[in-house]
Amino acid sequence: MIFGPINIAFQDYRSSGRIKPLEIDLENAESFGVVNITDLTWTDLFDGYACMECGRCDDHCPANQSGKPLSPKEIILQLKKYMLKDKKNLLRDPDKREPQALMSGSYTEDEIWTCTTCGACMHVCPVKNEHLPKIIGVRQSQVLMESKFPGELNQFFKNMETNSNPWGFGAATRADWSEDLDIKTLSQDPDVDILFWVGCAGAFDDRAKKVTLSVIKILEAAGVNFGVLGLEENCCGDQARRLGNEYMFQ
Repeated sequence: MIFGPINIAFQDYRSSGRIKPLEIDLENAESFGVVNITDLTWTDLFDGYACMECGRCDDHCPANQSGKPLSPKEIILQLKKYMLKDKKNLLRDPDKREPQALMSGSYTEDEIWTCTTCGACMHVCPVKNEHLPKIIGVRQSQVLMESKFPGELNQFFKNMETNSNPWGFGAATRADWSEDLDIKTLSQDPDVDILFWVGCAGAFDDRAKKVTLSVIKILEAAGVNFGVLGLEENCCGDQARRLGNEYMFQ
């Protein structure tokens, strides 16, 4: 109860869905993301003491509620347990510290990879704890340093690299949804008032295509001067970023 108000005062007031970029030289850096507790900020560590253990985050977590081995509450509490267990080492001179990796006892692979990054845990937390930066930070270290991630992601990352979409559809087919429509592209008319970003789902997924076409009808009925990127559009990379592959995203 004492630390809660302090944590609220120092919360990140930007969008809870925002993912902080890795502002480092991705080509030459030797460490990425969160490997051990020293890679976290003081506000990240303070979350462990601010947690009221009310369990609201668990109650609203879709992974937890569907029986997956993820407890957002434990993601936070494990940090406090880590600090109390390793306090002597953490209080040593920074050059002499030998902190244990978070994936070597505090977190498990199942916990880290079953998170959907929906942010429900952060939205309902009464003391504004931030779970996602920890989870995504650990994913970044696992993907970029250890090349450790679920096997299903191998094909996903390959699809993103070669065809710039999660499903691996040919990049040349991205604009097929609009082949029977008279829609301007930005290359044809760079002076449009509105640029309609279609996205991978809107261009390739059959169900999402219906939404895309409905939006087009609304824009046309409203007389909006809009255009699309067509074949010049690429994947926004959000999925890769949420999975810890910041290098691919950037």
